[in-house]
Amino acid sequence: MTDSTSVPPATEWRERVAADYAKNRYTAGTSVSLAESLAIAACVADNRLERTLEIGFAHAGSAAAIIAAKRSNAIFNRHIVLDPYQISHSGSRGLEVIEELGYSDDLDFNEVPSEEYLPRCAGTFDFILIDGGHGLGQAMVDAFYCDRLLKIGGYMAVDDIFMPSTAHSLRFLIDECGYKVIPSGPSRPLRQLKYSFKLGVSYASKLGRSTEGLAILKKTRDYRGGY
Repeated sequence: MTDSTSVPPATEWRERVAADYAKNRYTAGTSVSLAESLAIAACVADNRLERTLEIGFAHAGSAAAIIAAKRSNAIFNRHIVLDPYQISHSGSRGLEVIEELGYSDDLDFNEVPSEEYLPRCAGTFDFILIDGGHGLGQAMVDAFYCDRLLKIGGYMAVDDIFMPSTAHSLRFLIDECGYKVIPSGPSRPLRQLKYSFKLGVSYASKLGRSTEGLAILKKTRDYRGGY
């Protein structure tokens, strides 16, 4: 694993995440913004989250932020990522970025679809980021299985929250599974109004204080459904 001498002081993780984002030569094409990367890293670092999983790797913007946040707490177990299209669609760019940043030993990359990996995954996670396929079926499958794998008190981040498919999966997590939305950005009344017409007033008001297109949720109980 990575030598602990490379661990930045806990107070410097924000600077490390920003510097890593700037060094990423694919920043313009990454699926997360710098603000979203910082919100993700804050959740991981401030809560000292150890077991982490990410669906969707792309250009590694979020993965690098998670690894930097874990390093700030001297946590070196590997960050697990799932992306069946990293090589065929993204041209291995995410893997290149992780290598260039010196994070290769901190990454457990799996070139498999989430619907194949998640049902057979053992153990639980402290943090899961969902940013994979955005079709309705894929979004719901990822939300369902990730809920099963996240421990009570753990955190789930979901990107692209104002897409209708993602909104359905978030409603499932919030309304049925009892997840609590963690505010991570300023209140934006105009954005809430805009998405009230598209996705409903209740949804827009609950997610209106999220960071850009990213929501962070906390699991409060174990939900197994019912009839």
